[in-house]
Amino acid sequence: MIKEDAYYSGILKSHSQKTFWYWSKDNSLLLSLTFFIQFLLTYFIFFLIFFWQDVFFLFTDFFVKILLLIGTLTVAILFFLKNKLVGHLKKILIWLCIFQMFFIFLAFASPVYIVSKEDILIHSISFIVKSKTAAYTIREFVTQRVLGSSYIYTKGRQSSSYDEKINYYKKAIMLNADYYNPYASLAFEYLREKDCNKAIQTIERVIKKIEKPDNPYIEGNGKAYFFSAFAYILQTCTANDNRIEHYYNASLELDDSMIETYVNRAQYYLLVNELDNAEDDLIKCSSDVVEDIVQSSCMTNLGVLFEKRGDVMQAKKYAQLAVELNDNNADAWNNYGYYLAVEGNITEAIKSFQKALEINPNLQIAQENLSIYSL
Repeated sequence: MIKEDAYYSGILKSHSQKTFWYWSKDNSLLLSLTFFIQFLLTYFIFFLIFFWQDVFFLFTDFFVKILLLIGTLTVAILFFLKNKLVGHLKKILIWLCIFQMFFIFLAFASPVYIVSKEDILIHSISFIVKSKTAAYTIREFVTQRVLGSSYIYTKGRQSSSYDEKINYYKKAIMLNADYYNPYASLAFEYLREKDCNKAIQTIERVIKKIEKPDNPYIEGNGKAYFFSAFAYILQTCTANDNRIEHYYNASLELDDSMIETYVNRAQYYLLVNELDNAEDDLIKCSSDVVEDIVQSSCMTNLGVLFEKRGDVMQAKKYAQLAVELNDNNADAWNNYGYYLAVEGNITEAIKSFQKALEINPNLQIAQENLSIYSL
């Protein structure tokens, strides 16, 4: 019979703050060797099953103890029964591994360990991660839902696939409903696909949460960002919603250094023909200290302001400045093309419309302008 201290030698010990290898000073060389062989056996079986699928194998705290006990007993049997039962025991371990896949999904609130090629690390994801190269290396015990949500959200940000992004953001929200970044990213993905209903519904879920006076998860600048994002999504979907100005104002009351909010509110004022208010906001964002991409949007809106006031020459000047600051500003290229067309320079106007569509093939106003002036 294996002594109790032999079982605990080398076993992964979980504590509230740290996870580390524990080696008993009283262990004999044989006991240490027993654990080492047992570890190699379980390690080998994990990757024998899952390596070709390019996945991590995850297992919870409860299963760690069971698996290590079985592994230790397996090594003991290898010593005493001279390998007669190895094949059957491997089958048993494989079935236990398969069973663990179901166990993970039923135990979202438990700590989850990852077996990677480097080490056994504590982690906080409740399902299989399909990338070996993007794993966190975590040495301290962490709250599963918070870290898992953050990790999955980051995977969504890194993905170039719309469907993958949507899937990752939804999973991040499922893991931690009080982590708000995935809501905004999910809403903007819906907005890019012109699904305004889903975009508004998604961002509204955050707004309802953060407007609660006892909300401990977000304050100050965080609230300002989500108020601004909500207003922008409403504005993009419909300019007639009276909440748009309210949430832009609420955002700037919390953080008046958010230049992009001034740019977006100015765009709203242009849509509703409040030109003086638009000009006040655009003056704030036209400073040289503002980064080029934001300043380019500001110049684009200044062009629209002068266009609405009947000064096409000034409008063209600001549109040209906008594309010089950011060559990937599709709206600015479209506007510049329109001002060129108004002046009669159709050839250059068509080139500008084409440039806008190279950047954003779904820019409807550029499509319409190109079809009109190409006749």
